[in-house]
Amino acid sequence: MPKKGAKKEEVANDGDVVPKNDVIFNINFEVYHEKGHFIKLKYTWLNPDTLEAEETETDYLKDWEVLRRDGEEENPEAEEKKDDKKKGAKDPKKGGMEEIDDPVPTVVKFNKSFEESPLKITEEVAKKWSDFNMKIDVYLYNHETSEDELKDSVQIDLSFFLFPEEKINEEWEFDKLNPHSMNYLKCSITSDRALLSEFLRKKLNPLQIYILAAKDIPDKTEPKYLPVYTICNFVDGQSFKTVGLPQGNLCRWGHKHVFLVGEKDPAEFSEQLLSKTLDLELHDWDEVINEEDKNDPPKFSYGLAKFHLQDLLNHFCCNMKLRSDVFPVKRELVNTENNLNLNTTARKEERAIEKFSPYLVNGTFYVISVDLAYNIGEFDEEEEFSKLKPQDEQEATPEDEKEESPQDEEKSEEQKSLNGSIVEEIKDENAAIYERAVYILPYENTSELLNKILNSIETINLKLLGFENSKQLNTKEFSEEERDNRKLDFIGGFEIMDSEFRMIVIEGLGGKGHSMNKFYKMNARTQPNKKRLKLLYNPDIKFKYRKYWDFGASLKRIKLRDTLTHTMSSPNVFLRSKVPKEIYETLQQLAEMRKYNRIKFLKDYSLFPDPDLLLSVGRKYGDALSHKDLYGVPQKPKKKKVQEEPEIQMVLTQQQEDTFKKAKEDTKMKETKTTLSDTNKDQKLLHARTMRKTKKNDLGYDSTKQFTNRKRLEVPEGAEVYMYSGQRLNTYEQQKETLRKKIAKDKKHYYTYSPDHLTLAFPVVNEHQIEVKEKTLNESKWKTKEGFHNVTRKSKEEYTLHPKKPSQDVLDDLKDPFHIQKAKKEAAIKSLQRDLIADPNKPEFNLNIQNLETFSKKDYFNTVFLGGDDVIAEMEEAKRAEHEKWKSKLVVANPHFKVNTRPNKKMQQMDKRRGVLEDPPKKIGVRGPMNNRFQTLAAKNIIPCSYTSAFMDEKYSDPKDPLSNLKSDDTSRMQSAKGFDTNIRNDTLSYSKVSKKTFIKPVPQSQRVGPKWGKA
Repeated sequence: MPKKGAKKEEVANDGDVVPKNDVIFNINFEVYHEKGHFIKLKYTWLNPDTLEAEETETDYLKDWEVLRRDGEEENPEAEEKKDDKKKGAKDPKKGGMEEIDDPVPTVVKFNKSFEESPLKITEEVAKKWSDFNMKIDVYLYNHETSEDELKDSVQIDLSFFLFPEEKINEEWEFDKLNPHSMNYLKCSITSDRALLSEFLRKKLNPLQIYILAAKDIPDKTEPKYLPVYTICNFVDGQSFKTVGLPQGNLCRWGHKHVFLVGEKDPAEFSEQLLSKTLDLELHDWDEVINEEDKNDPPKFSYGLAKFHLQDLLNHFCCNMKLRSDVFPVKRELVNTENNLNLNTTARKEERAIEKFSPYLVNGTFYVISVDLAYNIGEFDEEEEFSKLKPQDEQEATPEDEKEESPQDEEKSEEQKSLNGSIVEEIKDENAAIYERAVYILPYENTSELLNKILNSIETINLKLLGFENSKQLNTKEFSEEERDNRKLDFIGGFEIMDSEFRMIVIEGLGGKGHSMNKFYKMNARTQPNKKRLKLLYNPDIKFKYRKYWDFGASLKRIKLRDTLTHTMSSPNVFLRSKVPKEIYETLQQLAEMRKYNRIKFLKDYSLFPDPDLLLSVGRKYGDALSHKDLYGVPQKPKKKKVQEEPEIQMVLTQQQEDTFKKAKEDTKMKETKTTLSDTNKDQKLLHARTMRKTKKNDLGYDSTKQFTNRKRLEVPEGAEVYMYSGQRLNTYEQQKETLRKKIAKDKKHYYTYSPDHLTLAFPVVNEHQIEVKEKTLNESKWKTKEGFHNVTRKSKEEYTLHPKKPSQDVLDDLKDPFHIQKAKKEAAIKSLQRDLIADPNKPEFNLNIQNLETFSKKDYFNTVFLGGDDVIAEMEEAKRAEHEKWKSKLVVANPHFKVNTRPNKKMQQMDKRRGVLEDPPKKIGVRGPMNNRFQTLAAKNIIPCSYTSAFMDEKYSDPKDPLSNLKSDDTSRMQSAKGFDTNIRNDTLSYSKVSKKTFIKPVPQSQRVGPKWGKA
């Protein structure tokens, strides 16, 4: 009989209904070579038994199947001879191989089929395949060493085989591989069906990243740069690398890679899509390095492009084509504290190479495509299993399974989230194991969401701490041992609110099955973050310590009187005398927390406030919590119960007591005339209005009587009544003062407002009066009866003092005669001067600036007693005298100097002769007739000299015209009728234009003839 465990295992194996595809792969290699007969390939492939990548070796190219040969026709006999030569060649491992002299380029083919060993694609195999890269190594046989040498290597990413829903047929071509005798290598892989079955495709949900190309890459002409490649960093931290392409402006990779999204937690992966980006690193500046630097390679500059994938969370979006610009990445800072800051050689440890990356100038960008098989989080494993299992198996179950299986209990979704079957174990307690979340929601109209958050926190803490009700949570204080236990799991934090927003900050253990994971599942985000409603949570952002231990297992709730925006905008918050620096920084942290949409920024900028400072903010700006603050809705008003108020027992003055005594006597007189029943009614009425004296109380108060009806106090006639309590002489205050005086004399009894208990003692002292007296006494010490005066009053001595009385130092100087004062002053001045060697032949040089002459100047006091017109006349006379003094020193005829530097017209070379040829004569002797000449001379008082000429006595005769004897013009011999023109170039003396516009005349119709004009 088989064992029970073996039977169960056998049943489990037989009952596995998950469909798995048995895939048959076929690999083809095609090589075009020239004298590359001794080249062979080694490639890696996944072993179906061990699920590990194993290396497989092909034959040499000489043994591959020949497809075609360049420049030759098919000749079966020649092929057979060549095959015989190849077969006769020795094995290189057994002692060398002869070279083959065949220079004709040949295309050969190698085929590998896995029909006998198909690969069964299970969930485990699919996960292995998602990280599988097929590596192809190229080896060349060395005839000298008789060994194979590695010449080149290339890797092919095969993870994208998991995405197609049909059979695979892919081909790759490499034309830049070593050795040079191999012109190109083609690799093609086919399969008879898709890798993933429909069930595994839904469960694993492959996500394909297709990197199409990078365009407008900066050109580099130097040969020292390596081929261009890309590194892709996914949102969950996984990465892959593309093949290298030659340097160029456009690089088309066409690289595909698949990530299995279904194996990730939907909530965590959704948060990663919202908070992180897909980063593509463009490495086009990597240089060729030496063998020495390969162990510690330098860091080259690169470009970075970021893509947001949050649209994949929409149910209608499963395919996206994206484009993003490439930005240069800042170089990484290197710690140089240990280096000497003497010169540039001190940075020898720095391996970063700075290169200018003009990505923004060139406009470099990436183009990618993202494809998702199914929407995130829609896979239901139980439902899919029920579809796969037959109906007979669903109804009948083995007896052993019925006995060993737990009882099926109906649980709500909330309880399922709390009692998660998978609880992640905390491996390192000293690591960062805590997570935090921030909920920001409006103050109004969010009661449903608020109660859901608070109830989920209370439910989780009751379950994890083992309490029965919320009162135990509110009063829980953690001991030192509990604080040292880092695995103690509960949710703590605080809530701070104002009339605009509520902000809830919580913290707890992170990981699957712990408090923060349960809280997020119960309060998962249903819509993207908005300005007024957002949830900041990322399971990858962890903290090492709890910060809000002091608040216990329930939220600390703080209500601000004013809004946080109004508080931060008030001027008082910037005064350190009113608001301490720590409280201001805490308010600033709370204000900044509302702005950001990522919890990563809150951690990077240390925006989580300290608990002690939060309490200080609550004490300074906090207000009492109302029902709306606690639960989000205002409290319903309670109906007031109508109750009979007891009568307040009053204390009467002496005048009022006398009046009531007369009323008593009147009632006694009436009692004798009425029946017993009437007497009892009157007595009850009397007790309702007054206070009777008893033996226990000599002041008229009867402690044994209690009245149920409240009555008005009847004031006696003729007594002054002050109705309002704000008045100082109101009736009740007078009664209290009278009662205080009587109680002060009675030292045997204790007076209270309560007839049964020693509470509500009657105040024997008037507290208000004591405060007024203390205030008056305090003011009397520093304040006069008349009050304050802004200007201090003068004393009697100050009033009798003369307003022009000189100062005390002047009075001391006036005690000595004037000549003594002057001598002392000169001696003091000379003592400050340096000693000079006086020259007796020269006057003494005065270093001091000359003082203003006063007494030494005669005319200084002339105008002291002048005024009006005399002063104006004197000033004009002084001005006139000063002008005449200046004029007497003038040496030129005309005091006005005129300068005209602007020429009237353009100057020419002939203008220097114009004054001689055209201008009138300047000399007086040649200006005109003698009469005018003598008149001019007489006007200027110029007497002509009598011996100016030797011929002055001779008679004047007009000179003969030299042109009169010239020959007359003979018109018969002239070429023109005008005669001989003597005015040659006469216009040179006049102004002429430098340039002249010449317009081109159109071609006349008579000249528009020829093939150009279309006329013969």
